[in-house]
Amino acid sequence: MNSRILKLIVGGALLGAAIFFIPFFLLKVAAVILMFGLFRWIFKGRGRSGRWAGFADRIRSMSDEEYANFKAGGHGPCGGSRNKLATERV
Repeated sequence: MNSRILKLIVGGALLGAAIFFIPFFLLKVAAVILMFGLFRWIFKGRGRSGRWAGFADRIRSMSDEEYANFKAGGHGPCGGSRNKLATERV
């Protein structure tokens, strides 16, 4: 067999397979992009750049005395009443 004909057959098969599978691939890529965009749209403003970033910066800038008063005032991680009970036991 002539190598030119073999190259033409292999190239045509590859091109045909690419043309056949590209729509499925593009639909999957579009679905992933759409899901990512939807996820970002729903959860925008949350996380590091959201409202908790200022809270964390405020706690990081406190001195040890200010932080102890902050925790004793019921503003710790466990909430008001539960945190007050924990500080009374100490």
